[in-house]
Amino acid sequence: MRITILSSLILISLIATATGYGVLESGANMVEMLLSPFTSADPSAGGALWLGSPFLILFILAGAVRFIGVPLVASALAAFLGGWCLRQSKHSISSRTGWICSALAAACALALVLVVIQPDVLPLDRPQIRPKIPAVLLACLAGANAAWSGFIGTLVLRRMTACVTSN
Repeated sequence: MRITILSSLILISLIATATGYGVLESGANMVEMLLSPFTSADPSAGGALWLGSPFLILFILAGAVRFIGVPLVASALAAFLGGWCLRQSKHSISSRTGWICSALAAACALALVLVVIQPDVLPLDRPQIRPKIPAVLLACLAGANAAWSGFIGTLVLRRMTACVTSN
C-alpha cells in the first residue's frame, strides 16, 4: 500500500508538472520580454514597456503561482488521502522513503521534460515562440518543482502517520 501511495504522489506530481510546463515557457518568454530593453543595443527597444511592465510582472507572478501551486496542492491532497489510508492500516512512512520519493519525482520530471516535452512528442498547451533560455534550465526548474511537491506530499504523509508509530 505504501508503494502505491508514493507512486501515485510521483505520478500526480509528474502530470501536474507536465501540464504546467507551457506556463513555465510562457513565463520565460515574458521574463525575456521584460529584460529586452536591457539586453538590446537599440535604445527604443523598451517602447511602451514602462507602461505595461507592471502587468507583465503580474502575469509572470500568476504563472509562477500556477506552476508551483497546482502540483503542490494536488500532491498535498493525494498525500492527505493516502495518509488517511495508511493511518487506518497502521503503517507509516520513513524520512528516508520521503527523500527517495522526492528525488525520484525530480529525476522523472527532468527526464520527462528533456525526452518527451521538448521534442513536442506530447501535444501540450505550449507557446508558439520558444524561449531563448536553455531547455536544460527549464527542465531543472520543472524537476525542482516536482521534487518540492513530492517533498511536501511525503511530509504530509509522515505527519499524518507519525501518531500511528508513537501509540
